[in-house]
Amino acid sequence: MNDFTDQLSRSLPDILMGIVFLVIALVLGYVVKTLIVKGTRRLKLGRKLGDNAEDARNITELLGKLGFIITVLFFLPGIFDRFGLSTISDPLTGMVSTFFGFIPRLIGAGLLLFFGFVVAKVVQQLFKAFLQRMRVDRLKEKMGMEGRRPTDETPTLSIADLGGKILYVVVLIPFIIAALEILNIRTITEPAIAMLNNITAIIPQLIAAGVLILLGVFIAKVIGDLVENLINGFGLSRRVADAMDEPKITRFNLAKTTGVIVKALIILFFTVQAF
Repeated sequence: MNDFTDQLSRSLPDILMGIVFLVIALVLGYVVKTLIVKGTRRLKLGRKLGDNAEDARNITELLGKLGFIITVLFFLPGIFDRFGLSTISDPLTGMVSTFFGFIPRLIGAGLLLFFGFVVAKVVQQLFKAFLQRMRVDRLKEKMGMEGRRPTDETPTLSIADLGGKILYVVVLIPFIIAALEILNIRTITEPAIAMLNNITAIIPQLIAAGVLILLGVFIAKVIGDLVENLINGFGLSRRVADAMDEPKITRFNLAKTTGVIVKALIILFFTVQAF
């Protein structure tokens, strides 16, 4: 009994100190969480990262919980050590040291990636405004690609929007590669960097292929319309329709059919050459 009392009296200060550390950790964690949530809401980071109000709220709460966990995690090795649980505190100390050693790289990668998003967004908006000023969307009408009139249920993507989105991705990829290199997690970064490098390498080829296909569509439009007008000019469509002796409503239109075939063949040729 005396041995137990002596052991308890020797361990009691460490136990009490461990409890004090635990309370301090929880209080500081709550304070950090509150500060992060309020700061995130004031800076409106949730709205910038989320698509709607619910996403913004979830992101804000997630950042707050992450700050709480990191704060408590910093105190855990000392708490377990006070409780005499060295078998838990020793590996946890190594893990915490590794984690906090990784934080500067994580912050650096995050800042670089955030800067990349800002730059890519600015470049996207400038390029989109430039294309709109050049009225490139009129090319769809000249190429016969205007299609049906868009409605609220079927929104269409303009050439300016598409060009801006493509340039956004192109500008962002180097920043993503640099951010992954800063993290230096080889099992993740090496395959990801290799994949992004491959994407970067084929981007010029895709752009050239897209330009060639657009050129093919334009040429197909011009030649197809020319063939259709020539056939109509010589009256071949009317003669063929009269020879087939079909009702006017269902008459075969030689000029239009030939024009469509010519357009399809020219576009197919340019598509094959592009790839």
